[in-house]
Amino acid sequence: DELDPTFDLHYLGVVIMKILQMEVVRKVLDPLDVKSLELISERTNLDNESRLPHFTSADQVVADLRKLQPVYLNRAGVHELGAYTGTRTIRIPISGSIPFSVRVESIITHPLFTRLYNAVQLGFSYYVFPGAAHSRFEHSLGVFANVTRYIASLLSDDYQPYFRQLVDEEKISTVLVAGLLHDIGQNSFAHSLEDVGVVPRHEEVARTFMTGEGIGEYVSPQFLDIGPLSEAITTFWPEVSMKRLIWMIDKESTDPLPHDLGWDVMRSIIDGPLDADKTDYILRDAHHAGIEYAKSIDMTRFMNSLTAAVVKEGFSDRGVLAITWKGKQSAENIVYARSQLFWVLYWHHAVRAAHAMLAACCYDHLQGLNEAGKRGFKWILYGGTIGELLALLGESANERARVLAGMLRHRHLYKRGIILDYPDDPALYRRVIRNKEELQKQGDATL
Repeated sequence: DELDPTFDLHYLGVVIMKILQMEVVRKVLDPLDVKSLELISERTNLDNESRLPHFTSADQVVADLRKLQPVYLNRAGVHELGAYTGTRTIRIPISGSIPFSVRVESIITHPLFTRLYNAVQLGFSYYVFPGAAHSRFEHSLGVFANVTRYIASLLSDDYQPYFRQLVDEEKISTVLVAGLLHDIGQNSFAHSLEDVGVVPRHEEVARTFMTGEGIGEYVSPQFLDIGPLSEAITTFWPEVSMKRLIWMIDKESTDPLPHDLGWDVMRSIIDGPLDADKTDYILRDAHHAGIEYAKSIDMTRFMNSLTAAVVKEGFSDRGVLAITWKGKQSAENIVYARSQLFWVLYWHHAVRAAHAMLAACCYDHLQGLNEAGKRGFKWILYGGTIGELLALLGESANERARVLAGMLRHRHLYKRGIILDYPDDPALYRRVIRNKEELQKQGDATL
């Protein structure tokens, strides 16, 4: 209190650097500890430039020094990251054992989450790939498992220890919850139905399920007595801010929140070029569909190469998830496998025909329905099975909807009339795309 704290911190950084230059000290310190202490020195020493913000108080320095303690990973609040998870685990394909702590249980046993058992990850893809009938529930657990591994790897990063100094318990807990809930607003056909305006973006539905605002539009009254997910989050994850959680999940969120490099990195773990979502669905979808491309991915090497970086974006800095040179081949294989999955699985002509038929069927069914009828459709879509949805559509007042539902139930799919790729006829391709965009603007989904 008596001396200038800025000068004190500067001198502390100078002392730390002098100590680190002693050979006897460097011999006993772990490489991660050395690089972390060098970064702390850099952020206190006023003579040095740093990509991370300079410390402004001794409390901040103490908080980052405490992260060097061996018990940091296992302290209350991030015990899901510990190497030993005990007997409370859930086993799923690809991911193996997943931590099943009390606070994880509070979310995945909530009825709004268990409804994901009925949400088939790949819609009608099982008409072509019979094994591809896995659920969004399984995928959500897989993403959560990946997030725990991303975080554990980044906290142990000795290449560039930015991550350890950018994060705290709130950020770690928030990204864990975001991994679990990133698809909470999904149904079996969300992407196909969003394209024709039948349902809003699944991120908007996720916000509703988390906050409870307008929840009656999507789920039947049996869900309303239980309450939204925010109640479980507030009780078991008190350090998690709902505004920040929604910002993590919804990239179009406009909630005003202060910028922070650490939050940037956390968001890129959930939504980025090599995020935990992509690295799960690539392996999981390929596994269930029986497709081999993803088997070339060395996920252990990829995880061990994760790091955090700070990049320039305009006139400001942004934190990003990155990889070291050691993970280059693994990252390239992930990108290549994803591209192959689109061509072989997601864009398979029969799968796309089935989903286009379902979208047209739902669109036609909703025409002329009153608000109660539209609400009943959403209740089945978000809370029921595919069989229940087709049964509802099969009794539609709209004739074409009834016909399409019957065809889908018996796998009588439309055949390809024309295959048009951009190189075949660029002018025609652009014309088709323009026509589609115009129809979407007009709210006409008949195309």
